[in-house]
Amino acid sequence: MSALYPDSVQVFKTQQRMDEARNNLLNELDSRFNEHLSAGRLLPTHDRDDVADVLLTLEQLDPKHSLLTDQRLAVAYTRQATTAWTKGNISRRTAMCKRVLQSFPVT
Repeated sequence: MSALYPDSVQVFKTQQRMDEARNNLLNELDSRFNEHLSAGRLLPTHDRDDVADVLLTLEQLDPKHSLLTDQRLAVAYTRQATTAWTKGNISRRTAMCKRVLQSFPVT
């Protein structure tokens, strides 16, 4: 094969590096997702990394990735919406409800 395609080894090595970089990024996104979920950083902010940032990157990298439909996120949105409602924070409750409906549309 190398007689027909002299650069095939280089192409293979490049593909391996790209696959490794993609896997490393997916692992990093998984870690960040779990960290933000545990910390309750669910809504997008301009001053720090949050679940929304992770999901945006993940959606571009792998639109069918399981974290995009992870039910733990739906539960976290619902819990935070309930807490906000209980505390009288209607704007936060509304933001949480919008996010859960965007991320988990009713079918």
